[in-house]
Amino acid sequence: MRRMLVIALVVGFMLSGWSTPATGARDDAAVGPLVGSWLVEVEFAGQPPLQLPNLVSFTSDGIVTVATPTLLPETPDSGGSRNLFRAGQGAWRATGEAGADVRFIFLVVDERGNPVSINIVDGHLEVDKGGESYTGEFTLMIASATGENPPATSGSWRATRISPGGTAIAMPEESEAIATPAT
Repeated sequence: MRRMLVIALVVGFMLSGWSTPATGARDDAAVGPLVGSWLVEVEFAGQPPLQLPNLVSFTSDGIVTVATPTLLPETPDSGGSRNLFRAGQGAWRATGEAGADVRFIFLVVDERGNPVSINIVDGHLEVDKGGESYTGEFTLMIASATGENPPATSGSWRATRISPGGTAIAMPEESEAIATPAT
């Protein structure tokens, strides 16, 4: 009889949707409006906004993926070599109804695939009341392969949600907007 009661309880929990969440999993209340994909503009403190769009996606289980332009512009200290970003990966956690803390990491290599640096981004963001944009601030730390690590730099970001339905998205270097197709 006791065995039947235990089996009934287990089946009842399974049918009610109860389960042990994976590490980092969130309930719907903690997820809030952040889950989805975003087009992000980045600005470093004291510099003009970058004209390089970034794509960021947040999953409901606390994962963040970031896509940036792969080939970086040549810099004075690059010795004529151009560096390549790899996709960023990381984690996020809700800090309230519309806020989140985030950390993601990019691997940077030179044109031959040699390690250049590990770029670590820590930030906070707040989604607007309509759930269609967010703004926030971040700190970028660079761990150089040569051991010469510059001081952390800070900046801000603002993002627009990527949604189906024909929203116009302006390319940074073009005056014409590109309409995304409605599905």
